[in-house]
Amino acid sequence: MPKKKSDPTISVVVTAATGEVDSVVTELKNEGLQIDSVLREIGIVTGRIPKSKLSTLKPRPGVTIEEDKGVQLPPPDAPIQ
Repeated sequence: MPKKKSDPTISVVVTAATGEVDSVVTELKNEGLQIDSVLREIGIVTGRIPKSKLSTLKPRPGVTIEEDKGVQLPPPDAPIQ
């Protein structure tokens, strides 16, 4: 029996108006986002969702949803570029 290909999970960063964070979190949970952290003071929510479902997150006015690409810094002893 062939193995099923798993749908990779990606991390996302959601930015919302600070007064709207709780309602946005509720909506995102209902759409399948697994919430990792909620930073109400600055209007940021982080979470994970299967990559194939990223496009199903509904757009909202004043809310941005982006894939968290991460940042790779060079080691401290690397030459300056």
